Amino acid sequence: MSKIYDTLQYVEAHRRGAAGGDPAEPQNPLDAPHEPRVARHASAPILEQAAAVTRFTAELNRRMGEAGVDGLAGLFALADRLTRALATVSPSEIERFVDDLGQVAERARTMQGDLRHLKSVKTELEGSLAR
Repeated sequence: MSKIYDTLQYVEAHRRGAAGGDPAEPQNPLDAPHEPRVARHASAPILEQAAAVTRFTAELNRRMGEAGVDGLAGLFALADRLTRALATVSPSEIERFVDDLGQVAERARTMQGDLRHLKSVKTELEGSLAR
């Protein structure tokens, strides 16, 4: 049983005891040294699923914290900041930058060919001088 369900059962038992004048104080499941035994209720599966979601969320927040993101709220804030930042860049600016990079890459390939040719000329010259 989940601690959420057990706690809700405790609160309900406490409420019933106060309304009916029952002097017996129910045991708080959060204070129990072991998992308390509570009869299954129709809502137990939903509460168990809610507890599983809560545990998953806590683990997800922990992992994001390790990566420097402040949980789900931080992740959504980061996504919002990224969306706003990208909104300031137009598609035409990106296209111009892609074209500029293409020109730089072509120039680098030309320089690479020139350097290979220079290396072969130097090797030939050194070989002919050594004879």
